Amino acid sequence: MKNTYLELFQKIAIELSKYLWSDNKNNCKEIIELMHEMEKHFEKISPYCPRCGQMKRDPNIYHNAHSRHAVVYICNNCGTEEALLDMKETHLPFNEWAIISELNKEIEGRNEK
Repeated sequence: MKNTYLELFQKIAIELSKYLWSDNKNNCKEIIELMHEMEKHFEKISPYCPRCGQMKRDPNIYHNAHSRHAVVYICNNCGTEEALLDMKETHLPFNEWAIISELNKEIEGRNEK
């Protein structure tokens, strides 16, 4: 039952993200953090990593890496990559995160129709 609620909330988050995205394309961080706001109410989360887009997150939210740049859990590989990039005093821009790229492609696809 909880997975059903999680799927529902993820759909709501995606729809809300599309609204926020269309309103202001500079609020990538807020869109990314919206995913965490929705997930923190559940024991299990989607394996989808908002940073790389791969299905590598653990269903237990606390078994994943916490992003150093946004309030959201990411897969452990992305957590390691963020740490290495921080040593170089750089980071992956939010507009290059998978969740933002996918939203952008979907919105562009809708605009072409």
